[in-house]
Amino acid sequence: GLGTRMSPTNARRRVAMTCLTGAAVLTLAGTRMPTAALAVITLGLAASCLLGLEAAFWTTATELAPAAPGTAGGLLNLMGNLGGVLSIWLVPVMTEQWGWTPTLSVWGVVAGVAALCWVRVEARATDP
Repeated sequence: GLGTRMSPTNARRRVAMTCLTGAAVLTLAGTRMPTAALAVITLGLAASCLLGLEAAFWTTATELAPAAPGTAGGLLNLMGNLGGVLSIWLVPVMTEQWGWTPTLSVWGVVAGVAALCWVRVEARATDP
Protein backbone atom coordinates (compact mmCIF):
# COMPACT_ATOMS: atom_id res chain seq x y z
CA GLY A 1 0.00 0.00 0.00
CA LEU A 2 0.82 3.65 0.00
CA GLY A 3 2.13 3.50 3.57
CA THR A 4 4.81 0.97 2.62
CA ARG A 5 6.19 3.09 -0.24
CA MET A 6 6.62 6.26 1.81
CA SER A 7 6.50 7.43 5.39
CA PRO A 8 3.13 7.20 7.14
CA THR A 9 3.07 11.00 7.46
CA ASN A 10 3.57 11.48 3.72
CA ALA A 11 1.03 8.76 2.91
CA ARG A 12 -1.62 10.41 5.11
CA ARG A 13 -0.76 13.81 3.69
CA ARG A 14 -1.10 12.51 0.13
CA VAL A 15 -4.48 10.89 0.87
CA ALA A 16 -5.81 14.00 2.63
CA MET A 17 -4.60 16.43 -0.03
CA THR A 18 -5.88 14.25 -2.86
CA CYS A 19 -9.31 13.80 -1.26
CA LEU A 20 -9.66 17.49 -0.36
CA THR A 21 -8.50 18.60 -3.81
CA GLY A 22 -10.92 16.14 -5.39
CA ALA A 23 -13.73 17.48 -3.23
CA ALA A 24 -12.85 21.06 -4.20
CA VAL A 25 -12.69 20.34 -7.94
CA LEU A 26 -15.84 18.20 -7.94
CA THR A 27 -17.79 20.76 -5.90
CA LEU A 28 -16.82 23.56 -8.24
CA ALA A 29 -17.62 21.36 -11.25
CA GLY A 30 -20.93 20.29 -9.71
CA THR A 31 -22.14 23.88 -9.58
CA ARG A 32 -21.72 24.15 -13.33
CA MET A 33 -23.26 20.91 -14.55
CA PRO A 34 -25.83 21.27 -17.34
CA THR A 35 -28.40 18.96 -15.69
CA ALA A 36 -29.56 18.32 -12.15
CA ALA A 37 -28.69 14.62 -12.46
CA LEU A 38 -25.08 15.39 -13.37
CA ALA A 39 -24.87 17.93 -10.55
CA VAL A 40 -26.13 15.35 -8.04
CA ILE A 41 -23.61 12.78 -9.25
CA THR A 42 -20.71 15.24 -9.20
CA LEU A 43 -21.59 16.64 -5.78
CA GLY A 44 -22.08 13.10 -4.47
CA LEU A 45 -18.57 12.24 -5.63
CA ALA A 46 -17.30 15.38 -3.87
CA ALA A 47 -18.93 14.19 -0.65
CA SER A 48 -17.34 10.76 -1.16
CA CYS A 49 -13.93 12.41 -1.40
CA LEU A 50 -14.52 14.10 1.94
CA LEU A 51 -15.52 10.81 3.53
CA GLY A 52 -12.43 9.17 2.05
CA LEU A 53 -10.08 11.19 4.22
CA GLU A 54 -11.54 10.20 7.59
CA ALA A 55 -8.75 7.70 8.27
CA ALA A 56 -6.07 10.29 7.53
CA PHE A 57 -7.78 12.76 9.89
CA TRP A 58 -8.11 10.31 12.76
CA THR A 59 -4.66 8.75 12.54
CA THR A 60 -2.99 12.14 12.20
CA ALA A 61 -4.94 13.60 15.13
CA THR A 62 -3.98 10.75 17.42
CA GLU A 63 -0.34 10.88 16.34
CA LEU A 64 -0.12 14.62 16.90
CA ALA A 65 -0.87 13.97 20.58
CA PRO A 66 0.60 10.52 21.36
CA ALA A 67 0.29 11.07 25.11
CA ALA A 68 -3.42 11.93 24.82
CA PRO A 69 -4.89 10.35 21.68
CA GLY A 70 -8.40 10.33 23.16
CA THR A 71 -8.22 14.07 23.75
CA ALA A 72 -6.94 14.64 20.22
CA GLY A 73 -9.75 12.51 18.79
CA GLY A 74 -12.28 14.32 20.94
CA LEU A 75 -11.03 17.70 19.75
CA LEU A 76 -11.18 16.53 16.13
CA ASN A 77 -14.73 15.30 16.65
CA LEU A 78 -15.73 18.55 18.41
CA MET A 79 -14.44 20.67 15.54
CA GLY A 80 -16.24 18.51 12.99
CA ASN A 81 -19.48 18.77 14.92
CA LEU A 82 -19.10 22.54 15.32
CA GLY A 83 -18.69 22.80 11.56
CA GLY A 84 -21.87 20.78 11.13
CA VAL A 85 -23.76 22.99 13.57
CA LEU A 86 -22.51 26.17 11.90
CA SER A 87 -23.46 24.86 8.46
CA ILE A 88 -27.06 24.34 9.58
CA TRP A 89 -27.25 28.11 10.09
CA LEU A 90 -24.70 29.38 7.57
CA VAL A 91 -25.67 27.50 4.39
CA PRO A 92 -29.30 28.70 4.35
CA VAL A 93 -28.19 32.28 4.97
CA MET A 94 -25.58 32.07 2.21
CA THR A 95 -27.96 30.47 -0.30
CA GLU A 96 -30.64 33.04 0.44
CA GLN A 97 -28.17 35.88 -0.14
CA TRP A 98 -26.13 34.44 -3.02
CA GLY A 99 -27.84 31.33 -4.40
CA TRP A 100 -26.52 27.76 -4.55
CA THR A 101 -23.77 28.20 -7.14
CA PRO A 102 -21.78 30.87 -5.25
CA THR A 103 -22.41 29.15 -1.90
CA LEU A 104 -21.11 25.79 -3.11
CA SER A 105 -18.23 27.56 -4.85
CA VAL A 106 -17.17 29.12 -1.54
CA TRP A 107 -17.15 25.71 0.13
CA GLY A 108 -15.23 24.25 -2.80
CA VAL A 109 -12.56 26.89 -2.31
CA VAL A 110 -12.54 26.12 1.45
CA ALA A 111 -11.80 22.47 0.62
CA GLY A 112 -8.95 23.59 -1.62
CA VAL A 113 -7.48 25.76 1.14
CA ALA A 114 -7.81 22.83 3.55
CA ALA A 115 -5.81 20.69 1.10
CA LEU A 116 -3.03 23.29 1.12
CA CYS A 117 -3.00 23.33 4.93
CA TRP A 118 -1.92 19.68 4.91
CA VAL A 119 1.48 20.74 3.53
CA ARG A 120 2.28 21.92 7.07
CA VAL A 121 0.99 18.87 8.99
CA GLU A 122 3.84 16.98 10.65
CA ALA A 123 2.79 13.89 12.59
CA ARG A 124 5.85 11.69 12.83
CA ALA A 125 5.24 9.58 15.93
CA THR A 126 5.38 6.27 14.02
CA ASP A 127 7.48 7.32 11.03
CA PRO A 128 10.67 5.29 10.63
